[in-house]
Amino acid sequence: MLTLNGSAVEPPGEGRQHAGLPESPFKHVAEVVGSGPYRFLKDEHVSGARAVFERFTEYQPRAGGSVGFTAGPKVAHIERVEWLTLDPASASAALRRGEIEWWEVSPRDLVDQVRGDPNITVVSHFATANGIMTFNQRYPPFDNPAIRRALLGAVDQAEAMSAIAGSARNNWRDDVGLFGTGSAFATDVGVEALRSPRDYAAVKRALAEGRLQG
Repeated sequence: MLTLNGSAVEPPGEGRQHAGLPESPFKHVAEVVGSGPYRFLKDEHVSGARAVFERFTEYQPRAGGSVGFTAGPKVAHIERVEWLTLDPASASAALRRGEIEWWEVSPRDLVDQVRGDPNITVVSHFATANGIMTFNQRYPPFDNPAIRRALLGAVDQAEAMSAIAGSARNNWRDDVGLFGTGSAFATDVGVEALRSPRDYAAVKRALAEGRLQG
C-alpha cells in the first residue's frame, strides 16, 4: 500500500513539451517516464488498485555515500515491486495469509492483530519529519501573543501521541522541538516549556489575563 502526498510546479509553454507533458494542462499525461532504479509498467497498471514497477537495468546508483531516508545511493535489491491499494482490514488479512510481503502504514488498532504472528515483524519507523499544528495568527483570539503563550502550557505531546499511536512509548516520541529528533537541525531549545507538569488552572488564569491585555 503506497500513499504519496506532495505538490509540483509544472513548466508553462515550451517547458511542458520538453518535460514530456501535454501542451494543455487539461489533457492527461500520456506516458509516465521515470529516471530512478525502477521503471513503471504502464500495461500492468490498474487505476486505484495496483501499480507495478520492475528494476531498471540501465540505472546506476551513485558510488559511495550512506543509504538514507532522503539521500544516498538508491540500490534496487528487488526485481519487481507491486503496490496494491487495499483497505486496512483487507491489507491485514492479506499480510497474515502471506499474499503480500509488506504493509507500509497500518492503523494502530490493527497492529496488535498481526504482532503475535511469528511470520510477521512489526517495525516502528521514525521519519525525520514532524506533524505540526499552528494557530491562525490573523484572527482573534490567536492574534494575541499572550493567548498563544498561555495555551502552550496546555500542550501535552505524550497525550497527543498516545491518542494517535497507542500507549506503547516505543512506537512514538515526545519531547520533540521544531525539527525532527535525529535530524541534522534537531534541538531541544524551547522544549523546556513542555516538560513541566501541565497546570490547567494556571493556563485558565493566563488566558484570562491575556484577554485583558489584548
